[in-house]
Amino acid sequence: MVKVTLPNDQFLNPDFVETKVLELLKPKLIWLPYLARVEVDAKGIRYRKEKASPAGDPEMRAPRPVTPGAKFPTVSISQLEEDAARIGRRGFEVRISEDAREAPEGIDEIARAYERVAFYLAMAVNMDIGQTLYADVRQASSIPNFQFPIGDPWSDPEDAKPIEDLLALAGAMEQAYMPYQLTDVFVHLENYRELARYLLNLNVDQDAKEQMWGVPSFTEDNIKIPVLGLTVHRVPKDAAAIGGIQEGKILGLDRNFPAATYYYTRSKVYESRTENDIGFSLHHYTDDETHDEVFQMWVDYVVVVKEPGAGIAASGI
Repeated sequence: MVKVTLPNDQFLNPDFVETKVLELLKPKLIWLPYLARVEVDAKGIRYRKEKASPAGDPEMRAPRPVTPGAKFPTVSISQLEEDAARIGRRGFEVRISEDAREAPEGIDEIARAYERVAFYLAMAVNMDIGQTLYADVRQASSIPNFQFPIGDPWSDPEDAKPIEDLLALAGAMEQAYMPYQLTDVFVHLENYRELARYLLNLNVDQDAKEQMWGVPSFTEDNIKIPVLGLTVHRVPKDAAAIGGIQEGKILGLDRNFPAATYYYTRSKVYESRTENDIGFSLHHYTDDETHDEVFQMWVDYVVVVKEPGAGIAASGI
């Protein structure tokens, strides 16, 4: 049988498909910059999780002067809990019809298929990570005598106090003997707009506004607030990235100390053609009945919060 090369076959090459989908997928994974990433070989992992601050550790020892012949004080760590997790898989398949393969205009159908699967895969991963982070970092409601929010919900134009709320959240992140500081805050798109509106309507001149708060921009995904030393990110309203960050909720993280670790593995059966650090794999075959070109794509990973104090979750804004 003579092999026929059709106009769009170059866009169905597995090497091309994997590279293209990864190119579309990774920028949509909004939590990756805030996670440590570790590649593992096994499906099951064991890890150690911080339970309490060093100040609350019954094994805490104070440094003392060391004289000749004296022993150094021994530091033991008793507040790390061992836990286990298992790598999970999230994936989709894309079917490219015989017509799309044959017709020159089919390139549009092929391109939209890759964009759609990258969107859906990002949606699933983002939702999972967002829910895990929000549920497992330090909860503001568990902090004794901590009032949050300071004012009314941010939707109230009269009594909302979003800057005071962010300042209070930053203060709650700072714990004795811990290095964590609030650097990044994530809120729902509606709350982001409420914050931007509040900043735009501040009764101060433009120069003071720029120096103190920065200039909110509806064309970007974040607002930098210099006076607080943090960045507020909007989390898209659609289900692609909401995860646990629904309207009224707020998640704070320390970019310099990842609260969670992203463990991933790469398939040994369907080895990745493109180097990637998210556990992405692809399998391609032709359906003999429909003649569709089928691409199955998935990510093998699990996210665990190992340092709850490097994040803070609250609600009520």
